[in-house]
Parts: sequence; C-alpha cells; structure tokens
Amino acid sequence: MRVFKWIVSAILFLLLLAFALKNEQSVEVNFFSGIQWHTPLIFVIFCTFAVGALFGAASAGMSLFWRKREVARLKKQIARQEALPNGN
Repeated sequence: MRVFKWIVSAILFLLLLAFALKNEQSVEVNFFSGIQWHTPLIFVIFCTFAVGALFGAASAGMSLFWRKREVARLKKQIARQEALPNGN
C-alpha cells in the first residue's frame, strides 16, 4: 500500500510540474486602487489554491474546536447527572 501511495504521489507531482511548466506566461493581476502585479500564471494559481486550503483548514479547525467543546460540555452534564443520588 505504501508503494502505491508513493507511485500516485509521484504521478501527481509530475502532472502538476508539467502543468506549471505549460503555464509560465506572465499575467497581470489588478488590485483595488489601481495596483497591478505582473507574475507567472502558475504562481497566481498556486496562491489561489493556498488561500483556499487555508480557509478550508481554518473552517475544519473551527468545526473541530466547537465539537470538542460540545463533547466536553455533555461529559460534564453526564457527570453531574450521575452524581445525583437518584440519577435524575
């Protein structure tokens, strides 16, 4: 299974490298206030992917944080209920 993962990773890397080499022409990125930036297209694509991955990771992290907090709250509630003499 490890060998299969390495092979798939290597193929994916080579495909992305070929994609990067095919998209090395310069593009103009326009920001607000008339600011312009000339950079290779693959860099723009990579930056867009990285920002999207960061937002996705932050979203997943916040969801995990709230779920852990809810589990801790429910465990405390169960512990309080078990501490009652008649279980109510």
